[in-house]
Amino acid sequence: MTRGRPMNTKGNIVRRVRGALVLWAAGLMFSPLALADVSEATFTPQGSTVYPPASPEDVQVFVYKPDFKFRIIGVIEARGMAGPDGSLLDSLDITRLLSAPPGEKEDIALAMSALKSEAAKAGASGVLIIQSRQVRVSDNATERRITAAAIRQLE
Repeated sequence: MTRGRPMNTKGNIVRRVRGALVLWAAGLMFSPLALADVSEATFTPQGSTVYPPASPEDVQVFVYKPDFKFRIIGVIEARGMAGPDGSLLDSLDITRLLSAPPGEKEDIALAMSALKSEAAKAGASGVLIIQSRQVRVSDNATERRITAAAIRQLE
């Protein structure tokens, strides 16, 4: 036994429980950040010509060289990483922990959405996929990374 007050007094137990509750509440406050989907893209222009923006729905996606004449206006790098579905309270449900987490299909959808949105902002009429790969970013998370040429169809 140590000198002074014993370790398991009522006051020490209350302080420990209060400290644990504060840590738990802080975890609840910041955990929505870990549950969010991530999707972003960057455009690197080729040349100095600026084109008017288009609608993302009008941007066509090509995995092979299209059979029409086109100009490459830049390169887009996009990524997408899906977070778990549901609310914060759903994530505390132990049965949801046993279900399959979001996977490659959801990552692809997020990356493609970011790719088309960025292509539209750049004024591209289409994107030609150069590379697409699934990358492990941590022990329990992957993301889709897509590199594509932003193209404009020539008249």
